[in-house]
Amino acid sequence: MRLPVSIGATLFNVPTAAIRMNIQRHSGPQERVDLSFSFPSLEAPEAQKHLSAGSMEEAVQPIDRIFLSIAAHHDSLAPDMRMRTIYPR
Repeated sequence: MRLPVSIGATLFNVPTAAIRMNIQRHSGPQERVDLSFSFPSLEAPEAQKHLSAGSMEEAVQPIDRIFLSIAAHHDSLAPDMRMRTIYPR
């Protein structure tokens, strides 16, 4: 399932399972969305299974996540304009 989320003036269709913070799991305008994707497939991760303390040590979690935050830039420069104005050759 995908949620339509607008950040600034841009609309994104975000996979619900990729949203890291439960409070951000709603459609509509938001200031910021924190996402997590599996690497290298870039699919939304599967729900994690809760483990007991004893089995926590036995379970080896692979490092296969990419974390991404999308936030409105408000009045700051876009990355390409920043590169041209702040870091000129």
